[in-house]
Amino acid sequence: MESFHINFLAFLHLLLLSLSLFSGHFLINCSALGQCVEAESTSLLQLKQGFSYFLFNTWIPGTNCCNWEGVTCDEWSRVISLDLSNQGLDGSILPCLLRDGIDLQVLNLRGNLLHGTIPDEFSPKCELQILNFRDNQLEGLLPRSLSNCQSLELMDLGNNNLKDTFPYWLGNMSSMRVLVLRYNKFYGLVGPLDENYETNYTFSTLHILDISSNNFSGNLCAECFSNFRSMMTNRADTQNDVTFIILHPISYMVLLTIMNKGQQMIIQKIWTIVKSIDFSNNFFEGEIPPTIGQLTSLQVLNMSHNYLTGEIPPQLGNLLQLETFDLSVNKLSGMIPQELVSLHFLDYLNLSYNKLIGKIPVGGQFSTFPNTSFEGNEGLCWFPCNTIFTTENKTIASTSTQASKNKSYMIVLGILFGVGFGGSMALVVVLDVMCCDRSKWRRSRRPIDG
Repeated sequence: MESFHINFLAFLHLLLLSLSLFSGHFLINCSALGQCVEAESTSLLQLKQGFSYFLFNTWIPGTNCCNWEGVTCDEWSRVISLDLSNQGLDGSILPCLLRDGIDLQVLNLRGNLLHGTIPDEFSPKCELQILNFRDNQLEGLLPRSLSNCQSLELMDLGNNNLKDTFPYWLGNMSSMRVLVLRYNKFYGLVGPLDENYETNYTFSTLHILDISSNNFSGNLCAECFSNFRSMMTNRADTQNDVTFIILHPISYMVLLTIMNKGQQMIIQKIWTIVKSIDFSNNFFEGEIPPTIGQLTSLQVLNMSHNYLTGEIPPQLGNLLQLETFDLSVNKLSGMIPQELVSLHFLDYLNLSYNKLIGKIPVGGQFSTFPNTSFEGNEGLCWFPCNTIFTTENKTIASTSTQASKNKSYMIVLGILFGVGFGGSMALVVVLDVMCCDRSKWRRSRRPIDG
């Protein structure tokens, strides 16, 4: 039954890829059927003027903007997608792109040299589904007018210089599936806006949450994790994901970068199926909430490089779909829960550099993990627990140090032995000479005395 489920998912992925390619081809062909709206063409040309460097040479006034590079139109010749990613654009984002005039569904400016702030000019009629400003030099606050974009499904602002508190006010968006804020300067707590928890701000549809490499601090919000409904196993949810991809093909054609198995991984087209949480490289403290164990469809969980304390909750053994699990470089204590052995899909584990003790669980995937997954925990040991677990490097260093000490000891002993032996021989020679001389003196005096 399990193999049938895996084969079905593989078939489903192939089917979705075919549908996306067909849909993309259909949209591109439709773009040439009619002339784009003049107001949209004017706004795009104004946007072009804001960049000091612009590579596309098809953006010519008086021509059909639906045929311009990076522009996609629908069957009514309305501009719905603008993809200017990785074009070396140097400049700022002009408000004309966000105001009324262009009803964009996709805005992708990833991988450029854009600087300044994100204009707080998102239209009340905002129809954005995809917003990708990753890998730029943007700074300042997140524009609060983003809350107008109630159809927003993916927002990737990673690798910028944005400085703000966690945007909990985005949690009421019923379609928000991906939120990436990694490598910025966000700070403060990640949790409810105030003590009176607003049930509308739950991020209930999130699939991917990446807030790594910021300055977030405080305890992890236990109730927040219990509200991530889309990260809990449900066959109906899977069917909804498939339906979503088929009905929203333009949202399906996007690149997303996440950390997986300790490395960056680029997801193309199937990001709606991935479930991932990355809170690494922050200043979180306190215990890991057991409520994370409810997210049974989670595939990636990374909370490394923080200041988390307490024990690893045994409830994490319920994350049966987990493939990547990283809690390294924290202050976790206690034993590794035996329940983690049931994570049969786990192929990357890192619990290194904590304060864990006791024996490492036996069975399941644990027999496949290298020593580096557990190094830096002086109290850990392999079964049977007769020797303290140490890393290969420490063992080699210890052996090398001991050998060095033994070598030094032998050299000193040799010197002392040599000095002692030489001194002894010298003493014998001296005594022999003295004895010989005294005998000769006595023999020379006897005839005279006689």
